This record gives sequence, C-alpha cells and structure tokens, in this order.
Amino acid sequence: MNKFEDNRYFKEEEDEAVAFKKRLLGKASRPEKKTNKSLGIILTFLCSVSDGFLNLLRESALGHFFSDIYYEWNAKWRSGAIFKFFKHRKGSEGGKRVGFRVRFARAYESSVLCRIVSIISEKIIQSHVRIWGMGIFTLAFMMIFAAMVKYYFSSQILTINLLLAGALILLSLPLIISKKRLGESLMQGLFTRYVALEILGLDATKYQKDETKSGGNYLIMLCISGFLGLSTYFIRPWILLVALVLIGAFALIMCYPELGIVATLTIIPFANIFDRPSLMLAILLGASLVAYLFKLMRGKRVIRFELMDIFVVAFALLFFMGGVFTSGGIESLYSAVMYSLLIFIYPLVVNAYIRKTWIYRGMNLIVISTSIMALFGVFQGGVANSSWIDSTVFANIEKRVGASFDNPNMLGIYLVIVFPLILGHIASAKKAISKFLYLACAGIVLLCSILTWSRGAWLGIIVGTVVFLLMYNFRSIWLILAGLVTSPLWLGFMPSRILERLYSILTMSDSSVVYRFNTWYGSLCMAWRNILSGIGVGESAFKNSYPQFAVSGTETVMHSHSLYLEILVEMGIFAFLIFCAIMLMYSQKCFSCVKPRNYGSKSRIMICAGYSGIAGALVMGLTDYIWYNYRVFLIFWAIIALTIALVRVNDNESAKFKALNENNPFFATIDI
Repeated sequence: MNKFEDNRYFKEEEDEAVAFKKRLLGKASRPEKKTNKSLGIILTFLCSVSDGFLNLLRESALGHFFSDIYYEWNAKWRSGAIFKFFKHRKGSEGGKRVGFRVRFARAYESSVLCRIVSIISEKIIQSHVRIWGMGIFTLAFMMIFAAMVKYYFSSQILTINLLLAGALILLSLPLIISKKRLGESLMQGLFTRYVALEILGLDATKYQKDETKSGGNYLIMLCISGFLGLSTYFIRPWILLVALVLIGAFALIMCYPELGIVATLTIIPFANIFDRPSLMLAILLGASLVAYLFKLMRGKRVIRFELMDIFVVAFALLFFMGGVFTSGGIESLYSAVMYSLLIFIYPLVVNAYIRKTWIYRGMNLIVISTSIMALFGVFQGGVANSSWIDSTVFANIEKRVGASFDNPNMLGIYLVIVFPLILGHIASAKKAISKFLYLACAGIVLLCSILTWSRGAWLGIIVGTVVFLLMYNFRSIWLILAGLVTSPLWLGFMPSRILERLYSILTMSDSSVVYRFNTWYGSLCMAWRNILSGIGVGESAFKNSYPQFAVSGTETVMHSHSLYLEILVEMGIFAFLIFCAIMLMYSQKCFSCVKPRNYGSKSRIMICAGYSGIAGALVMGLTDYIWYNYRVFLIFWAIIALTIALVRVNDNESAKFKALNENNPFFATIDI
C-alpha cells in the first residue's frame, strides 16, 4: 500500500501542529503558572512586534523572491522545450513507444547474469551460520598450514600471521555451534539488527527464515576457504582479509547504492587513515554513483532533475573544463576531476534519498563522526606550526588543533558546517537522554573549534547559530539583540587570549590579516586579466600565474584566501555567476519550507540547521578558500544535498497529502 494512502502517516506532524496552536491560544491542558504581569505584557509586545515584522517581510517583494519565485522558475523549466525533449525520448517496440530504460530493464531481468546474482544473494541470506563458521575455521587453519610450510622452506615465520589466524579461530567457534540461518541471526541480534535496519536501512522482510530453501553447501564453502587460506603463502593475510571485506562492501553497494552514500558521509573525517584520502572517497562515491545508475537503468530507481540540479551539473562541467584548459598541467587536471566527481554527491543524494529516514540517518552519522573527530582534536594537544600563527602578536598561542585534517583552518570550516546540525538535533530530539548526548556533542565541537584558533571558524559558528535561531523562530531576534546589548558584560568573562585573537581582525596587528589583503589585491588583478576563462583549476595553475600579479611578500601564496575570488580566478565570471545562482536557489528552496506552520516539525528544524551550516561556511569563505581541502568540499555539497532532499520530500508529501484530502469532509488543514 502506498504510504500516502493512509492519513495516519501524517498524524504525527498534525498532532504537533494542533498542540502548538493550542499553546498559542492558551488552550493546552496544563496548570496555569503565576507570572509577573508586567513581564508578560513586555514579552507579548515583543512577540507581537517580531511577528508583525516577519509577516511584513514575508508579504514583501523580497519575501516573495526568497520563498515562491523558485517554484515559478522551476515550473517554467519543466514546461520548456529542453525538459520535454529529454523527458519524451523513447524508442518503439511492438508498435508501442517504450523508453530505453524499460527495454534495458527487461533485457537485464531476463538475463543469465541477473538470475545468477539473485540466486547467490538468496543462498547467502538463507545459509546456515555454522557454514560460515566452518569456512572461517578452515581459512584460519590453512593460513597456519601455509605459514608452517613457508617456515620449513625459508625459516621465516611471521607472528602476526599466527595471531590473526588465532583470532579467526576464536571468531569461528560461536558461529559453528549456532543453529540459525544468516538472515535470521542478523535480524535477531540486538546490535546487528540495529546496524542492518537503522544504519544500513535494509529490508527486514528479505531476511526472514525460509525452511523451503537450502541451508548451503559445506563442500563449496570448505573448498573456497581452503584455497584462500593456502593463498596466504604468496600474499599477506591482512591484504587478503581487506580484499575480501572490500569485495563484500562493493557487492553490498551494488545492491544498495544508498549504503555507499552513508559510508561516504560517515568516513569523511577519518579518511586520512588512507594514503590518498580524497581518492578513496572519490572511489567510494563513484561506486555508489555507478550502482545507482545501474539500478536506474533497471527501473529500480528514479531520477528527477530540477532547475537547481541543472546549474549544479553545469558548475561541475566548468570545474572539469578548468582542468583541461589550464597551465597547471596534469596536477590541475587531477584537481578538476576530483572536484567534478565529488560534486556529484549532490544529484546522487537528492535522487537516492527520497525518504526522510535515509536523510536523517545521513545527518545523524555526520554528527556522530564529526563529534568523534572533534574529541580526538581536543585530546590531540595541537600542532606547532609557525606558518599558522603570528608569534610576534600571539606569543601565548603555541599550538593549534588540526585533528584529522592537519590544518586548523580546514578543521574549523568542517566544524562550522556541521555544528548547526547538532543544534537541529538538540531542538528536534524528544527524549531527554538524546538531548543530553547532542548537547555533549555540541560542547565537544565548540571546544575543538576554540582550540583551532581560527577566527574565521569562530565567526562562522556565530553566524550559523544566529541564522539557525532566526529561521527556527524569528522571535529569538530579541534574545540575539539582548546578547549584543549585554556583550560588554559577558565578554569580560572570556579568556584574554580569545579576545586578543578576535580584536586582531580590526586592529590589523596580525601579519596574516595584512597578508590576506595583499593576496586579495593580487588575485583581483589576476582575475580581471582572465575574467572570461579563468586560469584553470588547482594549486599548480595558481602558482604558475600568480607571481606576475603578486604584491611584494606574497609571491608564494597557494590560493586567493577567498572562496569567491578563487572561483572567479580559476574558472572565470560564468562559473562565479552560476555558483551565485546555485546559492540563491538553495536559499529560496530552504526559506520556502521554513514557514512557521509547524515549529515542532523535525524536517523543518533540520532544513534550518542544514542551511545555517552553509550560511556560516559562506561567511567564512569571505576570508578563506574553504574548498582547499577535498573533504571539506565534499561535506559542503553533501549538506546542501541532504537539505534539498528533505525539502523535496516535504514538497512531495504536502502535494500528495493535499490531493488525497482536499475532497475529504472529515479533514481540515492546520496552518499557523
């Protein structure tokens, strides 16, 4: 049954709206509290002023521009000739017009390969756990045998191989004595069920026990595991195990492309464990993209392009062209390919995540992984680097935290993007324990951001928090104004080192501030000279072109220290205008979904949180090139994608909900 056919699907949000309306009208069933009458009059007056100003702003031309006009543009795009041309490209079959995707899906579903894959996956799910236990035991035994043979011929024995084999034997023992099937065991285990259903989002119905299916073939498992164990004579056991894990992960991603996206979002902070972290992320994202396209061709997934999506794809194309036509050589081409591939996280997420559960899962895992990384940064103690601090001005700041990014500014911008998501989880959490855990995460991230000593990150977090409060409830403007008025009081309690660091922005006493102004001047001169085409993407192209425009003392700069200047310098005025258009349409989409119809809606809160993180990043981008690190570039577009995916889900639900109930006499919409 379609979930939209049952009005109970919307009951939760409707109940929240009703409760909020009752609280506004004073009809909630709760005991009245004695309040100061004068204080109540003041608060009522302030709320009335803020609500009136918000309504005036919403009904103005500016409010219309940032809430409704995008949908008008998108409607014109969908009714245009270009959209219709691609939408109606079909072939013919039996006198009927049939799309290529349908023909491909029919051919594949009836192919031998599809049957083999289906049989193997079903065999694995219905196989007995003890078969896997016997396979692991045989693998470990053959690893020991191969190690003894190697010792006999070369007198060389690796203790690590024996320890690894021993660990596998201990792992196999509880599996051998189990009487359950693999799918049944995964669904009954408390931890495995949580991972399979809540994190991976697998379908529980596919893992139900089926006694009519065979439990597996012991002989085949023993032969395969024995062969793999003997192969450790030639290759290292840990390489074999890693290869097996990667093969299994790739097979899982090919079946569920959404898992590849989840894995990509989760490991972004920890990707530095690989020699080429950005390359590993690109490979994982590329595998997810290929899997999704394959599912799309089979008719198992859908794709929908809106006006904003076209601009994002065009921006990715300009990135790639910036690596082809450049003076930076092969390094510039590599950078362009990486940027243009990583930006495809956007169309992949907005098309794959068509349910709120997947979107919330991705946001939650980003918060968890970032909090773990921030905790590591707090205990890291910082890294001393004279190029990151002016020791003549800030002699009391010896180290700056970089965590897994090895660069405090890149760590700072990552925390700026993610911090509002934590605020969103705090505001939307219903259980006290959940609020406490997210508050702990917020404290860890704030402490880590302070230890980066990045003034841009501090400013970005402040801006992101202010934007979140205003979008969540515009009445918080009085709280913000009160904080500004009382700033002389609470600033006196702040550590002197933090205040000195903040004041240095205005006093021009820090050499890095002067350095940035000189870099901006040289970058503007270079951008004006290459205003149409740009110089090309990447650090190598910048280093080749910048010296002839550099102000004395900035000849070795690697980028323009500004996101907007860097886009203009590298790809020209057209890419800069496209990026501005993307950010404008992103703002319009988000503002259109945050109308105060339901202040308690989790989707509304998380849209505010996602937009606030990007707003803080864009402010920090005024003084820093925030895309200098590929992982920061990836999380930037991932947050945009998750937010837009959530907006689209809300749009689809509201449209279907209205269509199903507009003729229902027992249904009344609630709009506050």
